[in-house]
Amino acid sequence: MGCDISVLMPAYDEADNLAEVVPATAAVLDRLGRSWEIVVVDDGSTDGTRNVMAGLRSPNVRYIRLRRNSGKSAALSMGLAHVKGEHVVLMDADGQDDPEAIPALMAELDKGVDLVTGRRAVRNDRFIKRTTSKLYNGVTAKATGVPGRDFNSGLKAMTRELADSLEMYGELHRYIPVLAVWNGFKIGELDVEHHERLHGRSKFGRARFWRGFLDLVTVKFLTTY
Repeated sequence: MGCDISVLMPAYDEADNLAEVVPATAAVLDRLGRSWEIVVVDDGSTDGTRNVMAGLRSPNVRYIRLRRNSGKSAALSMGLAHVKGEHVVLMDADGQDDPEAIPALMAELDKGVDLVTGRRAVRNDRFIKRTTSKLYNGVTAKATGVPGRDFNSGLKAMTRELADSLEMYGELHRYIPVLAVWNGFKIGELDVEHHERLHGRSKFGRARFWRGFLDLVTVKFLTTY
């Protein structure tokens, strides 16, 4: 049986955060008065994620576990193959994305765009992460010709048609807006609040940064040729 909104959360060693983020997101969705589900894809976590999710699962909250850590794109691809909603919200599990933004994102979809990215107007991240992200966004916009200031924000809402069109691997989750435009969809951005991580450490590192730029070459090739 389908629903109106699916919130898809990829998670890797985010047990403490999931214990807070999932209930907070469910509360926001309840207030919307639309049918919903939350799908958490555990990307091979080695902490207590499985036990936490055992206590959170319900008819509206589903849990999918990958046997090994395969990366965010793989986790999202697995989740997109299983969500049931006519609209899909992507949201990180670390508590930095604000679930209170979901109603505003849905309102943008209702206006006719196919994808809206939650643009982090003020980022609560380390200086190095903010700096590399700014460089990445500028290079991506210039290389692809797709307008945008926060391509790799983890908070996005999209139509089911767009979700079904996505094929992701490597670091291609960073380029969902570019892939959407390439496939003929209409995109937009909306300013949202961004919080400090609730618990644990960021998974960002130099290796992911450079893999992201290598995948930009792939995206540029795909969208050009």
